Amino acid sequence: MLSGYEIRKVFDDGAKALRSRLRETPQEGWIRRTREALRMSQGELAYLAGVEQSTIHRLEENEVNKKIQLDTLEKLADAMGC
Repeated sequence: MLSGYEIRKVFDDGAKALRSRLRETPQEGWIRRTREALRMSQGELAYLAGVEQSTIHRLEENEVNKKIQLDTLEKLADAMGC
């Protein structure tokens, strides 16, 4: 049986690893990761954001290339209910 200290250490180590992974930007970017987690197509997100599907495609690429503005990310997050 694990002691309270050992249980706490296992928990703390797991939490530390999770926090570290959450700080990393996904390779495909947060827009695409979130959109896919919501099972939403680019077209659906485009409709909700009031833009063309090609714009969503371009914005996802811009995010991966670190060329996206924060207000654009905020607009897309709002459209996804985030």
